[in-house]
Formats: sequence, C-alpha cells, structure tokens
Amino acid sequence: MRGTLDLRIRCLLPGLTLAALVVMSARAFSAPPAGGPEREAAAPFDAARVQRLIAGIELGENARVLKYQYFLDKRPQPLGRSTGYSLLQTAFDASQSGTRRWFALGSVIAFAAFRLPDDTEREGYRTYAALVKSAPDAQRAGAEDVIQDALYDCVVTLTDPHVQSRPAFMVDGQALVESSAPAYLRMVASGHWHGEIPPWATVIHKLLDKQGIVEAVSPVLAEPGLKWTYELLCGATVIYQYLDPDRAIDLFGRAKAMLPQENKEQVAWYYRSYVSMLWENGRTEDAVNVQDDLVAATGAGRGKLSVLCLCAGDIPRGERLLCNLREPTSDEGDVKEAASLLLALHAERPEAAVGYGSLCADLLTAYLNAKRARTYAVEMQARLWLAGYRAAHGDSSGARALLAEAQLPPMPAGGEDGGYRAAVQHMRKTLGASGG
Repeated sequence: MRGTLDLRIRCLLPGLTLAALVVMSARAFSAPPAGGPEREAAAPFDAARVQRLIAGIELGENARVLKYQYFLDKRPQPLGRSTGYSLLQTAFDASQSGTRRWFALGSVIAFAAFRLPDDTEREGYRTYAALVKSAPDAQRAGAEDVIQDALYDCVVTLTDPHVQSRPAFMVDGQALVESSAPAYLRMVASGHWHGEIPPWATVIHKLLDKQGIVEAVSPVLAEPGLKWTYELLCGATVIYQYLDPDRAIDLFGRAKAMLPQENKEQVAWYYRSYVSMLWENGRTEDAVNVQDDLVAATGAGRGKLSVLCLCAGDIPRGERLLCNLREPTSDEGDVKEAASLLLALHAERPEAAVGYGSLCADLLTAYLNAKRARTYAVEMQARLWLAGYRAAHGDSSGARALLAEAQLPPMPAGGEDGGYRAAVQHMRKTLGASGG
C-alpha cells in the first residue's frame, strides 16, 4: 500500500491530476467473471460498442474502458460523449439500486459528468454522493472493487483545478468529502480497501470548512474496538494533514511500530514521508532523527540528512556530511538531493548565516571535478545548476566554461537526453545576451 505523503508523496501532492486517472486504469483488480471484458482498446466508440460495454458493465474492465478511454480521452468518436452519457443514464435508471450493475453504472456516470462540456457537474456530485451513501452495501453486492474505484476517482476528480474553481466545489465538494472520507476510513478499518490512498489532502487543503471535515471523520476514529492498522494510520494521516498537522504527525508516528520491514520500498516511502511532514511543520530536529532512521534502514538519504542538520543548527555535523559527499565514492543520488535542497534554501533564504548557495557550489564543483562515475542526467543537471549559480554571482565566463560542448558528457544511447541539451543551449544564449 502506498499513498501520498511525501506526503504530498503520491497522493498528497498529488501530482495526482486528471492525467493520473489514465494510470489508474492499469491498476490490478481481481479477475472479472467468465465471459471476458471488453478488450478492443483501440477500436472506435460507436453506438454498438458503447451499448455492448454498458450491457456488460458488471465486468470491471468495461467500466474502466468507458471512463478512461471514452470519457477521459478527448479525441473525436463516432458516438458523441453526450449521447453515450444519455445511454448510461437510461441504463442506470433501469438498474436495481444496490446491485453490482447499479454501482458500476453509477461510477461511470459520476466520472463522466465532470468531463462533459454540458452542465452535468451537479449530476456528478449527486451520483458520487449516492454511491458513497450505499458503500456499506457494496460487499453484499459483490461490488467492493467498483466502490473503491469510484471513491478513488471521486477524490482525484476533486483535485482538478477546474473542478475546484467552480462554485459548487465549496458546497457540494465539501459535503462529498464529509461523507466519503468516513466511508473510506471504515473500508480501510474493515480490511476492505486494497489500493492506494486517495489524494485527500490536495482536496481538503482547498476547502474552507476544515472543522466540518474533522467532525465527520473523528467519530470513525473514536469507534469502540477500532483496530488501528498501518494502513488505517497512513490513511488517517493523509486526511488530517491539513486539518490538524499535529494530529497527523502523531498518527504517522504511531505507524512506525507497524512498518512492514520486509517491504524495503514501503520503508523508504514511510521515512521520507515522515521527514517531509516534520520539516514542513517546523520540527526540524525530529526530522533529523527520522532521517537518521532512513539512512540506517536503507543506506540512502545522506544528502538530505546533511541539509537537515544545517537547518536544525547542527552546523558541524552538516558540514561533515557534506564533506563526505564531496568524496568520489559518495552516492550520486545523495549529491543531487543535497544540491537541490541547498539551492532551494539559497533562493528562499539568501541572507541566511549559513551560505547555502556557496555550499551547493562547492559540492557540485567537487562532484564534477572528481574522477568518479557519473550518469548523464545527474551530470547535466549539476552543470546547469552550477552554471546558473555562477552566472547569478557575476561569473559568466565560469558558467560558459561549464556548458562548453567539450565538457558535456556524450549523449545517451538512442539520442534522447530528456531536454538537457536544449536547456544548455538556452542558457548559452542567455549568457551570450548578458554580455558577461
């Protein structure tokens, strides 16, 4: 189970925009019933195909094809999406409430309602609300996978800036979060949630009535006999991140004792997320301690640890760690992370007693001058960062020397370099225009 925290980590920062819904269609679910789902991913959506998908909507894959390939994809189709939406509504009205078919049709209608040019947004809110209200019936209907998909879609939809800019968001969006967050927590507590944590914090951060959400979710977490699991603590943390940061930190700290140590990826995610929460809330010394745990558990993270020590006031230790990063044997990822953070701090706190910018420049200079293995992307990024720093401090000739063609590493096999060469060309022109 992964979620956001970085915490903004996968779901908080969600970096989860509507584009993330495309990725969601690839998530694993239990095998569909015999008969097989609709597999014609590349086929056009004409009336016959859409009606066939609706007829077999109980097959989970059919609902996902309609959502992610028909309504989310804006390419022209033989059957207009508004017409397809009307067909779904007719089928939904004819279905028996509380059945798997009803849940599946409702999940597609709600998803589509937010993505049509017509004024169907209110229908989307109403349908999602109806699905959430009936969530306790999903297990009996054999629709747990459907309601989980719908709830995740619902929260991701509410992260979209266009949805958040509409007047209905502050009223209907608020009400939907107040009903869906408790439903989600109950599903997690009962062991019936099997996917990623929805990006609650990205939505909650934009809503005005934080106390209303607290009053909605608090009773769930206070229910007698509630079994606190790692999954529940992580999910509750994401919800509380902008409601009550201290409560979120406490919940996430309790999850440490339940951390699945055999899952190294999860261990790394947990510690990184916890450090981010602590640092963002001004608890830098605690963040140093947790970052130490991350280094001990994974062997990675010395770059961020060095910067955290500086921010916590432990200058001697921070400088010792940075000195170690200047060695040719240091981890390249740690060098990049430290440099990135130092540059950010330099931009944010240019007058700080700690010379974050000069420390970054020293680190990148040592990295580029050392006889060591360097990957193309990290070296190019280092050259761009250092050139930018030198140019900003009046050393245009030094910046140009860093970006000279003879100094650049060979292009990677295949010729795709992620745009670094273009960035170098742009900076060269900027330096030339400056006349320095």
